[in-house]
Order: sequence, then C-alpha cells, then structure tokens
Amino acid sequence: MSGAESGRSGLSATWLLAIATLIGAIVGSGGLLGILSVHNGPSSAGAPASSSPPAAAHAATGRPPGAASAPPAVPPGRKLGHYAVDLSDGYTLRFTASNQRPRPVECCPGDADVTFFSSGGQFTSNYQLALYDGAATYQACRDDTRYTSNITYFTDITGQTVCFTGRHLIVAARITKIVGRLSVLPGSYVSLDVTVWQG
Repeated sequence: MSGAESGRSGLSATWLLAIATLIGAIVGSGGLLGILSVHNGPSSAGAPASSSPPAAAHAATGRPPGAASAPPAVPPGRKLGHYAVDLSDGYTLRFTASNQRPRPVECCPGDADVTFFSSGGQFTSNYQLALYDGAATYQACRDDTRYTSNITYFTDITGQTVCFTGRHLIVAARITKIVGRLSVLPGSYVSLDVTVWQG
C-alpha cells in the first residue's frame, strides 16, 4: 500500500469513528428526541392520549386525520350573480356568477350556454330553454317543463324572459332590447338582464 492510499484509509477510518461517536452521544443523551420534537412537533412521550385513534376519526368524519373540511355546498336557489350583457349576432355567452365577455360562435362551439342569431330571430342553447312573458323567478324557471333547445321569434319579444336550466345553474335572461331584429345588418344585438341562481 502506498503512503497516499494508507493516508486515505486512515482518514476514512477516522471519519467513520467520529460519526459513530457523534451518533452514539446524541442518542445516549436524549438529544435525538429533542431534535425530533423541534422538527416534528412534541414527542409522544409528553403528549396527552387522544380520545380516538386516527383511524376512528377517519371513519367518523369520512376525511383522513388533519384534512380540511370541505366548504358547504351552495344551496339550490341561492342567487349567484346579476348583470347586464349585450349579445351580438353570431356570438355566444357562457353563464357564470359574473359577467363574461361574449365570444364568436366559431371560437367555442361546445362551450356555449346561449347563442344569438338575429337574422333568424333565434336563441340556441345547450341548456333547456323556456320563454316567459315578463320577468321569471327562480321557482318559475326551475319548475317549468316546456323545454326546447332553441327559441325562434317572429314578433318583438322585448320584455320577455328566457329561462335556461342546466349545468347546475338556473338562469333568467330578461330581454331588454333587440336591435336589428330579423336582420342581417351589422350591429344587430340583444340586451339581456341576466340573473344566475344555483340549480
């Protein structure tokens, strides 16, 4: 064995002996218990006995120990939002609690809650639709069963309300104005006063 190799062996053996001595001193003096209690909370030696083991707590609540409780579900009929929106010819809208910007039909064909076509005098939707004379309440929209997937109009329906039921929402969209009814002229749109409830 050369001098350099014997120096490395001696150094390795010295380090191993030092590490083993340090570990023995920590464990022997209870220092490891102190280190664990700093990093992992109080040790079980001084902790009060739990009234129910973690498995029992999981069985009673349906949640694993320490899991945050789920927020309460929004009850049906709770008003989530109210806003006004102008929906242009060939544009679509997705109903949410707050006003969303209408988007062109071609951008999102499967993501539309309502689409307006002024040239055909038509509302189409992935929701179940019902047309009411005047304003409609949550209960009226919820209880109606005269469903259709589109509403075509040939007369002025300003002041009437279209109820949309689906996607865990109930929506009443009161028609406050129609510009360019049954027209293909640019600038045709419908103004809606939208109320969104939890379904």
